[in-house]
Amino acid sequence: MAEASQYTFSLKEVGNTMLKKEGIKTGKWTIGVGLGIQVGNINTPQKKEARPSATVIVENIVLSRIEDETSLPPEMSALIIDATKLE
Repeated sequence: MAEASQYTFSLKEVGNTMLKKEGIKTGKWTIGVGLGIQVGNINTPQKKEARPSATVIVENIVLSRIEDETSLPPEMSALIIDATKLE
């Protein structure tokens, strides 16, 4: 059987792993992504001319404790990981 060349993880799996790595066993947590942005002129292959453009960079992944779940807006469906229920 061929060796895998790519693995995909859900945000919940990443969060669970991060909590376990840090030894966190209490509280409710959510995952955020820290982004950076670079701007400049980037060539467009179709028109062969540079245009003002932006590149978004994923800089880090952040675990944030949720102190009060009820403080989230009702229309927001946040990914919440309960550290007390980790396997």
